[in-house]
Amino acid sequence: MPRDEEERVLHYKDFHDNNAPLLLVEGVDDCHVLRNILRIKQEQDTNIHNTFRMAHCEGRTEVWKILRAELFAETPRSLLGIVIDADQVPASNDIQTLRGELQQHPSFDIPNKWPNGEGLILHGSTRIGNPRRIGLWRMPDNINEGNLEVLLNRAIPTDTRNFIDETLNTAKTHGHATFKDKDRSKSVLRTHMAWNTPTVPKYGQAISAKLLNHEELLRHCQPFLSWTQELFSA
Repeated sequence: MPRDEEERVLHYKDFHDNNAPLLLVEGVDDCHVLRNILRIKQEQDTNIHNTFRMAHCEGRTEVWKILRAELFAETPRSLLGIVIDADQVPASNDIQTLRGELQQHPSFDIPNKWPNGEGLILHGSTRIGNPRRIGLWRMPDNINEGNLEVLLNRAIPTDTRNFIDETLNTAKTHGHATFKDKDRSKSVLRTHMAWNTPTVPKYGQAISAKLLNHEELLRHCQPFLSWTQELFSA
C-alpha cells in the first residue's frame, strides 16, 4: 500500500465502483490513518491482503445518509463497512439509528445491545436473496466514548502523554488554552505532533514519521483489524 502522503483519498461522491467492497469513514484524516495502519500490518504479515476500498464523507450525519443511499441502490453493494467516532453518543443510540435505517430490510438481524469490544457485523439472509454484509465500528474501541484521536493517543509514550496532559492543564488554568473538554484528545495528539515534527500536518503522516509507536498502535488496533478481516472476507 502506498505511503499516506503519496496516495489520494476519495470522497464518497467520487467513488463510482458500485460493486467494490467499501469501507466508509467520516473524514480525510480517518482515511490517512487507517490506510497507514493497514500498511504497517501488511508489512508485518504478508499473508494479509485487503480486498476493500476506502472513501470518506463529511461526518457522522453524512455516514447515515450514505448508508441509506447504499441500501436502496439499484445494485446493492454486497460488502459495506462503516467507521464512526463514538464521540459522546451511547452505543444504544447507534443501534436504534441502524435499526431505523434497516427497518425496510428485515433480512438483517440487529442485536438489542451493542457487542462491546467487537465491531458489529450484520449478515443478510441468503434465504430471501440478501447475501450482503454490513459492518459498523465505533472508534476508539467499541467500548469507550471518544474518537480516532483517543485511539492514536494510546500509541504516544505514556510519560510523554502524561507530561502533555499536565502542560495542557496548566495552559488552561492560566488562560492560555481554550479547547473544550470533548476535544482534549485532539489537543494532546496535536501537541505531541507539534513538539516533535511541526511540519507534519496529518495524523497519517505522524504515523509514517513514527511519532506514534507502531507496535502499540497495532496492539490497540488489532480488534479493528480483525473486524475488517471478518467483514470483508470472501
